[in-house]
Amino acid sequence: MAQELTWQQALDAAYSAFDKSDYKSAYSLFSQLLRAKPNNGSVHLGFGKLLAQLEEFDQAIQHISNACKLLPQRFDCLLELAHLFDLVHSQKDVKTTLEFALDQFPNEVEVIYHLATFDKETGNFQRALTLSQKALTLLRLEELDKQEISGIENGQHVINLALHFYLLQLSLPLKQDYEAMCEALLSLIKHVRVDDNKMLLNYALGNVEEKRQHFAQAFDYWYHANQYQRGLCSLSTGELAPFFNSIKNLRSNEHQLPTAEEQPSENFCPIFILGLPRTGSTLLEQLLCEFEDVDSLGEEPILAKHCAGYLAHTLQQPFPEFITNIKQEDARTAANIYINALRKRQLNSSFVIDKLPSNFQSIDLIVALFPNAKIVHIRREFKDTAISIFKNYFAENEPYFCDLQELDIYRAHYEDLMAHFHNKYPRAIFDINYEALVRDPHANIQALINFCGIKTKKAQQKSELNSLTRIKTLSSTQAIAPVSAGSIGSYKNYEEQLRHAGLL
Repeated sequence: MAQELTWQQALDAAYSAFDKSDYKSAYSLFSQLLRAKPNNGSVHLGFGKLLAQLEEFDQAIQHISNACKLLPQRFDCLLELAHLFDLVHSQKDVKTTLEFALDQFPNEVEVIYHLATFDKETGNFQRALTLSQKALTLLRLEELDKQEISGIENGQHVINLALHFYLLQLSLPLKQDYEAMCEALLSLIKHVRVDDNKMLLNYALGNVEEKRQHFAQAFDYWYHANQYQRGLCSLSTGELAPFFNSIKNLRSNEHQLPTAEEQPSENFCPIFILGLPRTGSTLLEQLLCEFEDVDSLGEEPILAKHCAGYLAHTLQQPFPEFITNIKQEDARTAANIYINALRKRQLNSSFVIDKLPSNFQSIDLIVALFPNAKIVHIRREFKDTAISIFKNYFAENEPYFCDLQELDIYRAHYEDLMAHFHNKYPRAIFDINYEALVRDPHANIQALINFCGIKTKKAQQKSELNSLTRIKTLSSTQAIAPVSAGSIGSYKNYEEQLRHAGLL
């Protein structure tokens, strides 16, 4: 360690380098600090977070586990450990860690929130409700009116936590007193000073009003929420036209690419489920994961972040231009980067689902890296899709997620690009219709597993043998529930508003 730095200064410098994404400097500093103070919990915690960012998950878990032992008074270490177990798809360990955290910190609201969210995403709805109600009691929201929460920052933190608990309750498939919840949210909104929270409150109020079947009021709240979020967007959807056109205009370079027989791993076949958001990909994922040899990555952007990042750096060209210059060696290396990322996440099945919807933009890249990949294009009645997107909060501030007319423009680009890929790869893409899937799941899944070449049987005890099924998308409660056609035609409650937006 540099002599001119005190130990605390070096620790601060290591954390600062990590915060600035200067991982090389952070790694060097944390390594030196660990040698100097091997029993310091803060060093293990920081080094563990850095290793997690570098996707060295096994080492990260070891260091964060040490931090938990050395800093028993800090609940954030346990939450970080639970997050790491989640990254490697070990949901039983997530559950054990969060339950231990609750046992150690029974009145810590953030611990309660994480366990309640986990319970919601794994189908334990009753405990999720019980925990969220306990947390709202602990937050003592009535004290806001008495001005007993000191400071804007602290007050906003309390409001933000309260709001997330209300949002969690709204996502549970349990009957609530929605009128009382509406009154609580309206009371909460007068204390909000941050636009992000105003946006979330309006999304929440819209969902309450929809459950009360006050559809006009619901749409009005969602409209205001979307307007807040639209103000955070840095571009318009029309500006994406050159990007989509550049994908369509790429020339083929198939003679330079590996064939299916030259796959990096003969025993691995990725399944890419893609299309627009809110079209049923989570339901499809869960139905496929019932088979023994199928697992799911979820919606992590490994293809774009790791593979495209490597190729852009190696070929010194941006996406999608570099695709025409990919050679066999480049493709094999990028494919192995993808496979190694899956293995680090403990995804070792022969078939692994990647269900990031926007991968429809990357079908050329998918075919280049994995000639045997199974590409599944899921479609849904656009008006139902539009309403589902409009009423849900997406963390990404993209214009087509928070403006119906922008979404319609995005839809046109997407359909045009998919028509292009269907023409370019006529046998590589399997189309499935959401409405047909929910009306006859058996026939549609059978056709899909035939297309994918899945030969294993359904595993009745799969969740017990491996890990709990955790669904972290907006569709968690719907996907865990029995397959139902109940959401078909839900747009009809909003026909007047859709007509005004030009979607009818």
